[in-house]
Amino acid sequence: PVTLPTDKYVFENNLIPHIQFRNNSRLPSYHRLDLSVRWDGKKYKKDGAVRKNRDYWILTIYNVYARQNAYSYFYRENPDFPGTAQIVKYSIFGTIIPAITYNFKF
Repeated sequence: PVTLPTDKYVFENNLIPHIQFRNNSRLPSYHRLDLSVRWDGKKYKKDGAVRKNRDYWILTIYNVYARQNAYSYFYRENPDFPGTAQIVKYSIFGTIIPAITYNFKF
């Protein structure tokens, strides 16, 4: 849910949004694809004994589609048309984000 203004007022040359009800609208449905792969380290020593320490790598890719999903909206004055309101979509992930992690347990 998101709260969007239903009206506006101008007070001392500032545009003030008027909100009648909380959570009066919904963000559009969205999806994204996150992938990850895990590579485990060696479990056995060269002599065949089990290692005490474990390690592994994780490669992760967030937002594989590179979609600019709406996370939130914010309200501002339209710079092209002063005195009019504009609702702007805010997106956190706008591109693919790779990540690599090394874990070591002892």
